[in-house]
Amino acid sequence: MRRTRSSSCKSNPFGDAKPREEVLQIRGVDPAKMDQILECKASVKVFTENQNLELEAVRAELTNAEAKLREANEKELPEEAHRVVVEAKRDELNALVKKFTKENEQKQLMKSSTVAAAKQEKRDDVHNNRTKFERVSDRRRRMELERASASSSAAGTNRDDVFSSFGGYKARKNRTASFS
Repeated sequence: MRRTRSSSCKSNPFGDAKPREEVLQIRGVDPAKMDQILECKASVKVFTENQNLELEAVRAELTNAEAKLREANEKELPEEAHRVVVEAKRDELNALVKKFTKENEQKQLMKSSTVAAAKQEKRDDVHNNRTKFERVSDRRRRMELERASASSSAAGTNRDDVFSSFGGYKARKNRTASFS
């Protein structure tokens, strides 16, 4: 059987690859739940010293309960009571891990928000204290205006004097009168 080519002759380096979400839906897996599971696995859980001590105590109790369950199983004794204790300890351990993880995430979020605010404040300070670029022509115009305002305030002349660059209107008038 021959395959018919599409109108474009370009080959796709990915072939007939489908998006991950489509593939997971075809398999009957919820992509959002899968992402959540992967995110939980990828996150590093770091506990404080007190949290580690508390977790280790519960783990030791769980280990002892599991040892009693194995012993009851090997001696063919009733093990249902031991199984219930083991499940309770596992649930307690999982609840503690979730609780500590949530607490640490909130602390980290608070810390990161304060750090982000401090960084933003520092950026604002640097931005406000930085001298702005000024074109040469703008600088020249600003300097001329500053000089003109300084000289006009000292001499008491009119700032709107058209002949200000030639010493002012009155000075110009006196010069032209002396030539005649």
